[in-house]
Amino acid sequence: VGGDSFAVIFGLGGSGPAALGAELVELCNGEYTVGERSVYAPASVGVALGRDAEDPLDLLRNAELALVQAKRQGGGCARVFIRDFAALAPQDGVRLESELRQALSENQLDIFYQPIIRLSDGVLSGFEALLRWHHPVKGLIAPSDFIPHSETSGLIVSIGRFALERAMRDLANWQRFFPLAQPLFASVNVSRRQFRDTEFEAFMGKLVAQSEIVPGTLKLEITESALGADPKARHALERLSALGIGLSIDDFGTGLSSLSQLKDLPFDTVKIDRSFLARHGGTQDEHDGAVILGSIVTLAHDLKRNVIVEGVESEAEAQMLRDMGCAYAQGFYFSPPLPASEALNFIALRYDTMEGAGSGPASVG
Repeated sequence: VGGDSFAVIFGLGGSGPAALGAELVELCNGEYTVGERSVYAPASVGVALGRDAEDPLDLLRNAELALVQAKRQGGGCARVFIRDFAALAPQDGVRLESELRQALSENQLDIFYQPIIRLSDGVLSGFEALLRWHHPVKGLIAPSDFIPHSETSGLIVSIGRFALERAMRDLANWQRFFPLAQPLFASVNVSRRQFRDTEFEAFMGKLVAQSEIVPGTLKLEITESALGADPKARHALERLSALGIGLSIDDFGTGLSSLSQLKDLPFDTVKIDRSFLARHGGTQDEHDGAVILGSIVTLAHDLKRNVIVEGVESEAEAQMLRDMGCAYAQGFYFSPPLPASEALNFIALRYDTMEGAGSGPASVG
């Protein structure tokens, strides 16, 4: 029923809808073997009951609304349709684009920062910048609800520039207020549309020239899908690196990432998706997942790349990563994404424990 969506219809029998959804999630989230590689394709599931629909199209629509809610919960889970979901249905594209343009002009977009922690000693090392939309009616909207459309419409170029300018400004303030031997860094996601924008390099060059940050501390997070098979990508990355910009390959291992990209492209950091972290425990599949994760960490270190694992949710997961020798991690176990003002407080409370900290930060207004 879509590029990566499938519909299944059958009788529940003795199972309830929630149990059915959970069973489908478990079935889809298992390991697949392709050649000699282990592949994971985790799925989200939306379940709708026939009695809640007036016709087949209504039934399919209800299932898709439940699927949207499952993805909003972080994915890899199931949700059963309830009537309240209808009020949360995605808007039509024309209206969404109009509201996004208004959001840009009226300063409704904001940047939250999720701390990135050095695992060896628990010291704060940097932040990932994450977009949020303060909608005047719907409240705080996550990027998953508007970034895909902005990518399609081309608005992502303007939105991305806003995110980069704001992150650069905040990073410069952190480094000025909190001087350190190893300065704080900030990572900003860059989409395929941004990376291929003909004015992107010039924009970044101007942004870096106007800033006072330590070279390499603004990091661009780029997925392998953003690079594609473009033979010019390497040269573009090299030029960005020459400007003093750090480069991270994002969600390594979840798509078509290959070992050659680590070896041949000038990335200094590898970000590993939580889907690998979730596959550890007592079963054979979980053991294999941990082996794969450990192998990626070891390979990256051998190639002198830093490693950040996303989505850490417990001390047990953090300890497992320490045992593997992973350098950095982020996730709700350490902190959720924070508004800029709270990120500043987060730094201030930990500043005295950080390497090279002075007697205290400069006055903060």
